[in-house]
Amino acid sequence: HGLTTNNCRLEGLAFSKLYGPPLAAGQRCVILCEGFYEWQTVKPMKPSDRPAFFVHMPQDEKIKMEDKSTWASDDAGKLQLLRIAGLFDVWNDDNGDKLYSYTVITFETEGQFSSIHHRSPAILETDEQVADWLDFKRVPANRALNLLKPCQSIKWYRVSNIVNNSRNKSDQCNKPLAEGTSVHGEGIKCPVVPKSKLMQSWLIVKKRKTDDSEQNLPADEKVKKEQGTEPISKRPKPDPELKLSADEKVKKEQDAEPMDKNPNPDPGV
Repeated sequence: HGLTTNNCRLEGLAFSKLYGPPLAAGQRCVILCEGFYEWQTVKPMKPSDRPAFFVHMPQDEKIKMEDKSTWASDDAGKLQLLRIAGLFDVWNDDNGDKLYSYTVITFETEGQFSSIHHRSPAILETDEQVADWLDFKRVPANRALNLLKPCQSIKWYRVSNIVNNSRNKSDQCNKPLAEGTSVHGEGIKCPVVPKSKLMQSWLIVKKRKTDDSEQNLPADEKVKKEQGTEPISKRPKPDPELKLSADEKVKKEQDAEPMDKNPNPDPGV
């Protein structure tokens, strides 16, 4: 069908031709992960330059998300995984093998995370929420969807933009990025852009682009632009005589000549 099915919107999910049937069939699932990456929607930045963040659940103070050696430490608590509500489906190929697929349910973001992105996955915070979502016999679909609420306890921190490349699988992807350090792991340093200054930076960039485009105009284009911006009241009215051909001018002069200067016709001719 050519559609991207990694995420599905909660809005209108029950009436979706693609996701409605699995939901009605009770094919609800929970996706487990240590966290996920999200890119802040900052304009006018290109998508590849937007700040990247790692999102995770709150952890014991001895557990560091950037250090996997602390995840299974004996003196630390248990690593808290993200539990995300989703739907699954099963497809049988010609050989009879089954292919399982899933989609993550998302909805409009509320709270502080909205400064990062306007949508977020449906995270199940408690064991009771997980049980209600999976028990499709006890909890009908409409009720299960109504139980999905924005998560208020998630945490996030900025990471390097090396996560933009899906081939990067190293632990460096989870390393916190301190303000002023390189976002690409090397090269130019890029500080975190405060949300309050985003509009100001956008206006400055837009004005700079306009000025640069005017400076790059050829000489005749600049004259044309200046003439085009002259007030209408100061523009000279075009002379219609200038647009007439030589024959049309002669014809017009003959037609405009007074009648008393025309010779009387000779009746004998």
